[in-house]
Amino acid sequence: MRSALVPALLALALTGCSSASDARPPADASSTAPAPRAVDFGVQDTIDWCSLLDPEPLRSLGAFQAPAAVGFEHCLSATGDGAWVRVGAPESTADDYPGALVDREPDGSAVTTVDGGDGECVKQVSFPGGGVVEVTARSAQGTPLCAAVNAQVGAVRAAVAAGGPRHVEVAGPTVRTADPCAAAPAEVVRSTKALASAEPLRLPLSHTCRWRPAYGGRGGLTVTVTLTHETAAAGEGRQEITLDGKPLAVDQSPVGCVAVVPVRPAQDGQEVVSVTALAPNGADKCPLSGSIARAAAARLAG
Repeated sequence: MRSALVPALLALALTGCSSASDARPPADASSTAPAPRAVDFGVQDTIDWCSLLDPEPLRSLGAFQAPAAVGFEHCLSATGDGAWVRVGAPESTADDYPGALVDREPDGSAVTTVDGGDGECVKQVSFPGGGVVEVTARSAQGTPLCAAVNAQVGAVRAAVAAGGPRHVEVAGPTVRTADPCAAAPAEVVRSTKALASAEPLRLPLSHTCRWRPAYGGRGGLTVTVTLTHETAAAGEGRQEITLDGKPLAVDQSPVGCVAVVPVRPAQDGQEVVSVTALAPNGADKCPLSGSIARAAAARLAG
């Protein structure tokens, strides 16, 4: 499954590429057909992603288990031998994949084939009005499982046409209903020179906010702030470092660092702030991601 680093790593690698092209020619500009009606997904904070994952088309592909929520952003169905299918909020935007294949549908939706990396098949379904649903699948052999993705893309479009996703009920204080772009204090994000002009962008239907320099270059430092729920097992494999005399859970790579800070206990786990800092120069970004995550967690807990 893609780590938090993969979409941004692809964006860094694609700097300077051409703009996206469509699989089909543009519609006749003289057409008098009415514009497609915008799709209303309701309150994006509480989308039940499992209401958009249909297990029926998967029966011919393997013994997929009942769908289950993964954090606030996804719903996943897996087999016992390692294959899985996931439906949820996008982990990237179309701008991250210039030149991607886009198939435009009569209902006004568009299906973009994304280079997911890690042997995954990834497609994003964009609806009129700005909603984007991402479908990802991988086989037990670690190869793209595009048959499952194609089936679920059809299921997502059918579910949206039938009235859209269901929503979960929330009670009590929760980061689920918080704005990820307001969670991290802007002065903390902009405290490093490379992000002094950074502007926030909330990804469609997600609990993730991305900060990039205002000039919009894809090759520079990028920070993403994600508010989510995780089980105790989710933290297995993370490293523990010391930052300002206190322990910090991180996931490091040669080009970035993910820092995870708990906000409050929750059913079957805890709510957390996950901050990813990525840069092409390979510098240690854990102090930056850690300081932002701690500031966001303190603001949310308060």
